[in-house]
Amino acid sequence: MLRLIGLLVVVAAAAYFTNPTADAHRTAANEVLRAQADEAANNFDLGGLIQSGAAALTQQGTYETFYVGSKYTVEAAGEPYIECWGAFTQVRCSRSAQASAS
Repeated sequence: MLRLIGLLVVVAAAAYFTNPTADAHRTAANEVLRAQADEAANNFDLGGLIQSGAAALTQQGTYETFYVGSKYTVEAAGEPYIECWGAFTQVRCSRSAQASAS
């Protein structure tokens, strides 16, 4: 039992010291926005192109840290558009569920 607790402490410490920065999140979010803009342009989706362009231009992102992980949200028209989650120096971004529904 002591080994398990020790292992959890080591993992938590590693997660704390390798938590991605706001710049890492911003870079990953920009890559997703660029890919979505390219996809919208290829599919002649004017609404998607405008929305992804607006999100890229305004860059109203909010960075939240949870000490062992972090979250970055880019908003478009006041609604979450891209959500990025990060831990252990890795950042994964995707279109938010609210943006996908519209």
